[in-house]
Amino acid sequence: MPLKDLLKPKAVPIITEGNLIYSERTHSRSIIIIKREIRQALDDLDEKNIPVNYRLEYFQHDYNEFEKHITKLLQSRKGLPLLLYLYKKEPADRLPKKDDDKAKKENEQIKPGNLIVERQNDKLIIKRLSTK
Repeated sequence: MPLKDLLKPKAVPIITEGNLIYSERTHSRSIIIIKREIRQALDDLDEKNIPVNYRLEYFQHDYNEFEKHITKLLQSRKGLPLLLYLYKKEPADRLPKKDDDKAKKENEQIKPGNLIVERQNDKLIIKRLSTK
């Protein structure tokens, strides 16, 4: 990781919160969407043709080693220090299950006037008109 290529923010400290998004491919919450405030502070993220990589250093419970890395970073004045806290939401704040979202979406789309009821062979057939 060349230090000369590190991104440099143009703003004061930014504190924002977001969600980890569930990835069907990895079967885990592993997608982080970088919030607008951070994207605006880092012009380099707007470059479509220049890839931006990241390196995550995870020290588990080795706070002494973590402190050494932070001290070195502060002394060199190079790098983009980010603190990332991962935490679970309280049950009341959790997102509804996927099935609940699907049912809610279907219920919102069914409105009077966009259903057709037909009788075929003593059966009622209900068809939904296109919402487009």
